[in-house]
Amino acid sequence: MRTSSAERGEYHQILPPNTFAPEEGHQALDIAIIGAGIAGLVSAIGLAESGHNVEVFERSRFANEVGAAITTCPNSSRILQYYGFDPDRAGGMAFDALHFMNGQSGEIIERHPFADYQKLYGAPWLLYHRVDLHKELKNLAFETGANSSRVAKLHLSSPIQEIGLDGTLILPNGEKVKKDLVVVADGVHVTMASPAFDLINDSGLVEQIRCASSRSARQVGFLRNGRFPFPHSDPEVD
Repeated sequence: MRTSSAERGEYHQILPPNTFAPEEGHQALDIAIIGAGIAGLVSAIGLAESGHNVEVFERSRFANEVGAAITTCPNSSRILQYYGFDPDRAGGMAFDALHFMNGQSGEIIERHPFADYQKLYGAPWLLYHRVDLHKELKNLAFETGANSSRVAKLHLSSPIQEIGLDGTLILPNGEKVKKDLVVVADGVHVTMASPAFDLINDSGLVEQIRCASSRSARQVGFLRNGRFPFPHSDPEVD
């Protein structure tokens, strides 16, 4: 059954400010995020906003940021708006339509308009240059401003050598940092995800999950391959 525009409008409203702000008595976790790319920065913004103590460890010096065009569809635009992201300052451009053209004649074969997405989904579909998007996310993550009083701490030139199952990080100089939670977000050249998965597998946690479930190993899945246990009646769905 299709929803009405009024129902869609209510569903897609941006949440009120401080919806995820900590309440009195809530425990603040000490969290490390490995990687300060887009995923790492958005994680830092959200976790800091929720009252946690966040440190981001980035292996580069941010000396030569690169990238091409990147889009934020209405779902992601709405999340960024909640955290006070400024699309104008980041050079965002409206993605109003997509045209498929014949490469030889220039004839437009198909048209897909997106101009009404703001009305339909509560936020626009926008285009950015990755460097500009990343810069604005850095401002939100690490600089105190009108939209945020809780920010993360950034460590540049800080690659992580090892991760311990107890949340201990080992830096190149041998320094050890202990955290309640570690978020691995070190990008397309990921180096820490596989060691983290191997560590979990070697700990016996996967075997405990497998034994605790009445389902087959195929249904549960393996962490080594990046699959997490979401049991379902149909193994192919898992």
